[in-house]
Formats: sequence, C-alpha cells, structure tokens
Amino acid sequence: MIGEELVRFSLLGIDVTLSRAKRDQDKLELSDIKVVNQETITYIKNLAKEDINRRISSVSRSSTEDLDSLKQCLDHNGIVVIPDFIPELLMKRVSPIIASVRDAIARFIQSDDSLVEEPTVLFQKGTAKLNGYQALSSHEKSVVQVRRGQDQGMVDIFNVDRWKQELGEVLRPYFEDPKILEIMRSDSEQVRARNLNLYVNSNVDQTRGFHVDSYSRQLKGFIYLEDCISLDDGPYTYVKGSHRPSAYTKLNKHVSSVLPNLTETPSVPLENILPVLAKKGSLVISDQGGSHRGFPQSNGHNRVVAVMNYK
Repeated sequence: MIGEELVRFSLLGIDVTLSRAKRDQDKLELSDIKVVNQETITYIKNLAKEDINRRISSVSRSSTEDLDSLKQCLDHNGIVVIPDFIPELLMKRVSPIIASVRDAIARFIQSDDSLVEEPTVLFQKGTAKLNGYQALSSHEKSVVQVRRGQDQGMVDIFNVDRWKQELGEVLRPYFEDPKILEIMRSDSEQVRARNLNLYVNSNVDQTRGFHVDSYSRQLKGFIYLEDCISLDDGPYTYVKGSHRPSAYTKLNKHVSSVLPNLTETPSVPLENILPVLAKKGSLVISDQGGSHRGFPQSNGHNRVVAVMNYK
C-alpha cells in the first residue's frame, strides 16, 4: 500500500508543501524479526558440540567455589551455571512428583473441560478464568496454565508448591540458600525468593526469539528437573554479557520502538550465544535484563524446569 507523506519547507520566503509516496511495505513488522530469529537458530544448530561446550564452560562454576567467583561470573556475564547444585540422590525424589504432574496435565488436556478447580490447584486452558501474570501468580491456589494457539505445548504452573508441597520442600531450601541470595545481592540491596513456578514444555517447536524481560536488572533462578543435554530438548539460551548496555542495546531499542513489543532483541553478538545444556539438578542464575530465549524443541522431546523469581 502506498500512502502520502507531506514535506514542508520555505523557498525564497514562500511556504512550499510537497507530497511524496510513502510505502507501508518498508515498515518493519514482527514477521521480519522472526526471519532474523530463524537465521540465529540456524547458526546455533550449526555450532560444533565442542564450541557449545566451551561456551557453557565459560559461565559454569562449581557449588564449592568461593562466593566471589560465583558473584563475579554473574555480574560480568549476566549468567552463572552451577551443574552440581542439587545432589543426584535428592533429584530421585523429584522424578515421581514430576511424573504425577505430567499425568494430571495430560488428563486435563484430553478432557473437554476448559476449567477445573481442586482444593489446592486450578487448571485452565487459555484464559478460562485468570488472565495476566499478576492474576496467575497471586492466586490462592497453584494455577496450571495450558497455553493455546502459537504457544501450544507450553504449560506454566504458578506457585507449584501450593499443589505439590513435597516439591517445594525439596527445591525451596536450595533456591533460598544464603549463598545463592548473596550471589544475587547488588551492593546493599537484599534479594528474596518469591514465586516457585514450573515450566513444562513438550514438542514446542516455535518459541519467541531473543528478548529481555525489561531493560533493568531482574534475576531468576532455574533448576533443571530433567536432563536437557541436546538442542532437541529446548535448552534455555542466553547471550553472555547482554545485560550490560552496548551498541546492541541501542540498536534493539530502536528496532523494537516500532514493534508491538518493546523488548524484542533480534540483534545479538553471535559468538556470545550460549544454549545451556545441563543435567537435572543444575542451577542457572540469569539476569533477565539480558537477551534470552527458549530454544525450539524437536518432536518427542520434553523439558521441565523449576523457576524462582527473586526481588
């Protein structure tokens, strides 16, 4: 479609108005961003396994390392990975709980119901009752949100420990470990663990591209509850160092200013992209003010991650 753009100026004291064609087709669209994001996915898929492992190692630290080492890694890179965070023996307690969660979700999805309420949990498809993060996260019960449409295959469980108390008994002490809270502390500002949520992904082959949650420091902790050791599993993917202002930040803000969502960050330094491949029990602490995304899964692959918000 061709529109009209007016150009006004003064020539020899005479006001002149001209019109020139303005092509709407030159306007940046979200579909253009998806093309760029797909090229980034192709780049990651073509990385050698050794290269991926090297990138992960650059932000990985043992739980036995001193506090300064862990804190410095997070502050500098925007992310730190602790592979040996929860002992394997303790993770065995988690497996049957996750299995029961999956079974309950499967029964609900297969039913004709769009809303089911039980004493400690509410299941909903789409926005059958609750809509928006605030409503979901502040509800008195756990909320199992089965996404629809483009997000088919994604299930978010808010405040999962209100439903599965034993899961909270295992995970919360680790998320609330004083050492972890100290790693996250900024200057004199204390942080506290808030909502314990669960992400259950199955066969999710379309995911949002690189984005930020906001252009400010916002920390989350992720514990892998199942092995995520291949790109097919859909690992959490982060751009190292992108939490710090840079030319990429300026460019992405400018690009996103004409998009429906102001937090898209399609332009990232490719050499700093790291898909976090790790075994169950691994902890990822991430500054969501940096560029991140979920990697698309291959058919038949699943991923379950516990997520703690900190404020």
